[in-house]
Amino acid sequence: MKKIRIIFLLFTSVCFFGTLTHASEVSSYSNDSVLRKNNIVKVQNYFKVIIEEVEDDGAFKAQPLGAWLKRQKFCTVDDISNEYDIMKRYSIDLEMAGVDNENTPSKACIPYEEIVQEEDVIDLSNDYMEIVTEVDLSHGIFETLVIDLIQ
Repeated sequence: MKKIRIIFLLFTSVCFFGTLTHASEVSSYSNDSVLRKNNIVKVQNYFKVIIEEVEDDGAFKAQPLGAWLKRQKFCTVDDISNEYDIMKRYSIDLEMAGVDNENTPSKACIPYEEIVQEEDVIDLSNDYMEIVTEVDLSHGIFETLVIDLIQ
């Protein structure tokens, strides 16, 4: 079942490359919730981005969640690839990120409980797609699979 969903994600990503490859300028978000800096939202129902700036007209500037996390001091990314797959493990220092022991946001800089779910796409370009495969937020860990789109 997961293979079918991943294939579907690959197919839909090709259809939306025009809007997603330049994630610094994402189109308006059509949800009733109020957008704020550091909100995590899905674009095209599968690509997670983090809001950097919200315009008066409701449009916002964002960047891929994976790219943003790689630049944060509270997150480390390890290569856990094998001979067949390119894989990464993200480890979030919960204390440094401001998440308390119950994994609820206290002074968290991001809405931690919404950060990722399995099958979320957290990074996307013309060359690759990075998909979340396993999640253990109680320990601040999730793993991803990087799929080469230029094979």
